[in-house]
Amino acid sequence: HRLMPSASKPPTGASNPTPKPRDAQKEKDYERKKQRVKEAHRKKRIRALMKSAPGEPVKLHYDTDCRSPATEAHVVMFSGVSSESKGEIAGSSGMGWYGMPRRAGKGGAGGACANALLHYLKESDRTKPPDRSWLTTMVGMQKWLSKEGYTTVPLLSAGNNNFDFRRPFSILNPQCVNSQRLSGRTRAVLIGCNYPGTESALDGAWADVSKMKRYIASVGFSNDGDSLMVLRDDPNGKSGELQPTKENILEALYWLALGAAEGDSLLLHFSGHGVRVNRPKASETDDETVVAEDGLVPCDYKTEGPILDRELQEILVSRLPKGCSLVMFLDCCRGGSALELPYNFKLSPKQYAFEKERMAVGWPVRRNPLAALVDRTVNMVPNNCKRALRIGAQTADATCETIGGVLQAAADSFLPKLIKREYQRGKRKIHKLTGVKVQFEPHDERTHRFLF
Repeated sequence: HRLMPSASKPPTGASNPTPKPRDAQKEKDYERKKQRVKEAHRKKRIRALMKSAPGEPVKLHYDTDCRSPATEAHVVMFSGVSSESKGEIAGSSGMGWYGMPRRAGKGGAGGACANALLHYLKESDRTKPPDRSWLTTMVGMQKWLSKEGYTTVPLLSAGNNNFDFRRPFSILNPQCVNSQRLSGRTRAVLIGCNYPGTESALDGAWADVSKMKRYIASVGFSNDGDSLMVLRDDPNGKSGELQPTKENILEALYWLALGAAEGDSLLLHFSGHGVRVNRPKASETDDETVVAEDGLVPCDYKTEGPILDRELQEILVSRLPKGCSLVMFLDCCRGGSALELPYNFKLSPKQYAFEKERMAVGWPVRRNPLAALVDRTVNMVPNNCKRALRIGAQTADATCETIGGVLQAAADSFLPKLIKREYQRGKRKIHKLTGVKVQFEPHDERTHRFLF
């Protein structure tokens, strides 16, 4: 009895029953129903999103402590600041007279800002975000940084307050965004400092330069010797690469801005250390006895010191004409103030939560104001109310059509009666005045044909 096969299971070797053919129509109905449910859930999330708007406008904030004037050129800089404090990511313990941090970044690798950008741009090709604006790019960078365990958030700085977060993200000149060809020349300077053999050594700056070099070439930057300069402190580096000493970096920055004209696209990427230097006040008008300046750290910092923000302003930013574009990525400690720009922006926690949900529901940031108002009004109306309004509109349409038919029929029947009455009145007047009695009546065939 135990060896007998169960009645519910076919014996071993028996053929499986032929599966029933699928109903194509049922599958289509099921897919349509699933899409409707998904769209209803999306609209519900959009309504909840609009109710939870942070109320803080996405705009640049003027830095009152900035000593640099606004510039007419298109100058934008990406850097990183700590989300846990108001200060920058710089270690307090260090070496050297200006406080070099012993380790920086996650695992001493550095390069969080550029890596976040490149990872997001690669991921966006697969996920297809609702838009590719600067704001959405900042949100995507912050999502990647948070996912990888960084306490860094991206900081965007601009040389003037004409920057538009809704504009499509591009490291090229804004004049090239809506065009398939470059409006001017391209120049780029890529600097990677690992400081090998020192207590502040990094291990990712050289790789950051290689990644950025591939990326800028993919978007239209030329990589010939007249358009690209690479500086790395790699003893086994490629031929043609310079050592990132202070003198070489200053010469490279001077070369970057040399001959800049309207329509040009310039790029600067620095991956390494940044520091803050306290110096005595320059004049009696300064309120503080000590003035803090931030800067970039070259590979020969022990003998030459850092490159301060005022040097960067004089050599690079102040020489750019109107219509020229400069995009910078400073992957270093105190990168947000290593090149002082008067306008800054970073996402607050409420703004970040709102924008992250906006991207999740596929709601683009760049919208026509009228279309946005209509969309907001439609999405605020529940589905049952929409159905009731639609039925009411159909009923009103049918009612209006019926009333129109009745009025037309009434008009058709009222006109003959009016003509007949006036005709009878005219007959009586003629008979009264002349004594002649008119014999024709409206129902007479000839009169009917004449009158109607």
